Amino acid sequence: MKIIRLPSVLALSILLAACGGEEETTADGSPQSGRGACPVYDAGKKADYADPTKNEDIRLCIPQQTGVILYHEFSEPILVNLKNSRKMMQMKFAAVTKHDNFALAKIASHEMSMRSAFSDRLLQVDEAETGSAGFRTKLQTEFAVAANSIVEKYEAYGFNVVEEVLITDLVVQ
Repeated sequence: MKIIRLPSVLALSILLAACGGEEETTADGSPQSGRGACPVYDAGKKADYADPTKNEDIRLCIPQQTGVILYHEFSEPILVNLKNSRKMMQMKFAAVTKHDNFALAKIASHEMSMRSAFSDRLLQVDEAETGSAGFRTKLQTEFAVAANSIVEKYEAYGFNVVEEVLITDLVVQ
């Protein structure tokens, strides 16, 4: 058995200190350099959270799963013409998360990108598809995947923030 000499231990300690120690990781184990868990949400400080660019800790924090269901209702319905038809379809949406209020704020901040992705998909819907079994369920699943893809693109959390996207109102005329 070899004895580790003091210079070796000292060199190893310096090397570990220079590397910065252990990095925080996302749910899938990928590094989240400079990011930590979001603080406990304080409703009294809601105005402080409204502009995360003013607070680096809030802008970079990682939402925590709480198990409490929160909803973000999209501001306006989406109205599109059905493909190859004179009919129109209007939908309203709500995104569901089981993460904290900071996740809800991130969802709200990316609503425009989500609306764009949802609109792109809705423009491919034809009249026959609207009457098919499972139409709403299929769209809700596709929208949840799209919403999580958008949040991941901009926030790089490494986990899904949006549990599901609900179609809260659907009109075809």
